[in-house]
Amino acid sequence: MIESQKKIFTAINYFNAGKNTEAELECNRLLKENKDDFDAVHLLALVKHKQEKIKHSISLFKKALKLNPQSTQVQFNLAKVFRENKDYENAIYYYKLVCNKSSENLKPWIELGISFSRGGYYNEATKVFKQVTESDEKNSDLLCELGLAQTLSGKLEDAKLTFEKSIKNKQTHSPSWINLAIVHEHMGKIDTALSIYEKILSDNKEEYNASLRQALALLSCCYFDKGWKKYKLRYLWPGIKTLHQKIDKPFWEGESLTKKLLVWTEQGLGDEIIFGTIINDLTKDLKGVKIACSKRIQPVFKEAFPDNEVIPIGNDGIDSKYLKDIEYQASLTEVASIYRPSEESFKNDGIFLKSNAKETERLKKKYRKGRRIPIIGISWRSSNTTAQNQKSMPLINWESILNISPAKFVSLQYGNTNIEKKYFYEKTGLHLLSDNEILPDKNLQDFINQVSAMDLVISVSNTTVHVAGALGIPTWAIVAKGTGRPWYWFHNREKCLWYNSVKIYNQKYSGEWTEPKYRIKQDLSNWIKDWKI
Repeated sequence: MIESQKKIFTAINYFNAGKNTEAELECNRLLKENKDDFDAVHLLALVKHKQEKIKHSISLFKKALKLNPQSTQVQFNLAKVFRENKDYENAIYYYKLVCNKSSENLKPWIELGISFSRGGYYNEATKVFKQVTESDEKNSDLLCELGLAQTLSGKLEDAKLTFEKSIKNKQTHSPSWINLAIVHEHMGKIDTALSIYEKILSDNKEEYNASLRQALALLSCCYFDKGWKKYKLRYLWPGIKTLHQKIDKPFWEGESLTKKLLVWTEQGLGDEIIFGTIINDLTKDLKGVKIACSKRIQPVFKEAFPDNEVIPIGNDGIDSKYLKDIEYQASLTEVASIYRPSEESFKNDGIFLKSNAKETERLKKKYRKGRRIPIIGISWRSSNTTAQNQKSMPLINWESILNISPAKFVSLQYGNTNIEKKYFYEKTGLHLLSDNEILPDKNLQDFINQVSAMDLVISVSNTTVHVAGALGIPTWAIVAKGTGRPWYWFHNREKCLWYNSVKIYNQKYSGEWTEPKYRIKQDLSNWIKDWKI
């Protein structure tokens, strides 16, 4: 056995034993002798992956592929790194390379299907998993993945049958039971969904995902008493990561205070705003409320709640210097359970955000350009990573709405929209105004001023709706059916409980925008006729 082979075997043994430092040293010794040693480059890439040095790992995998372009093992490992880091485009590319060379090995096909699904390519994922389950039709895990892809592509009846088949194969397959309940929710069969959740939890009280889903289903039906109680249980679950773990203070349940109460936000920006509608109710009853929120919204909350200390939530939680005078803690969702125990408790108008009046007026003049026409802001896409496709109505679908005149339509869409707008213009000849001055990701207050300049906002369910609602701007929210519908819009409601100015246009069928588009078009025509400056 030649010396280099001994060294690579030694390095492999170190790697398999979890001794990454020793494995790295052996690989580097080999590469000093021969910088193009394929085995050493490949193994060093694996070591760097274990050390979570992702960029270095990817670079080495790509070098290994240059040295041996036909290596399916390197292609598979590279795809795996991309998938783990949510770069699904690249993961799909490399898994496809492996699959093209291996039709019998199911593993790369399964990984390809998962990458399609996680990347939002649900139809492609469905095709792959159908193919895979034909080869392994008794595998409940694979059937569950197929059912998920069908659910997310809006094929609810197909998904229901798939989950039922999975359960028939394995009665104890909890993910299939949970997803079957979710499908029934999306189909509007809430009572059936709730009974399935009860069955799951009667069999296993520690099925925490089912418990959370049950809580959200109850809340979506306005069963607030049971829903809030169930939702609180999430703090007892092992593995859940929330601020309460880092704050050594008891939860507030309405007690009188001798010191201060810390309330903190959860989830994303939209959730911070929607639950922010409760803060004024809370601060009317209590003095000494300290509000913790994301750094992005902190300046806005400071403006909205000037009599309260507003502190930032950093990557590591809340700095201990802010906690010295705290007696109790509560998330805003816990506060909601006290202040929103029933439909009747949604009494305030939901307005609490503040715009700069001078800046808002400047923007109105800028957009109108001296014409007496309404300014209508639109937003068509959600940034939600799990339900983006379901919640979003592609810009091309807005043609019949944006063709209504006279009006000035302004894009309130987050992110880069140049490609979408260019395609839209080429297909329709309609121009949508974008204001390059406004960068919502960098300055939320600028975006609030812009939304405040609108006479009407029409948007899918995203942060724009919450900003407009919390400003009191007339808003038409296009809310998806199925997986793209957040629980807080509740079921089959046109009137929004959180914001008085928001009207809900419900999608009738999952993935189908024709019906809400038609109603908006009709209502908008009438609204423009009645509009007065």
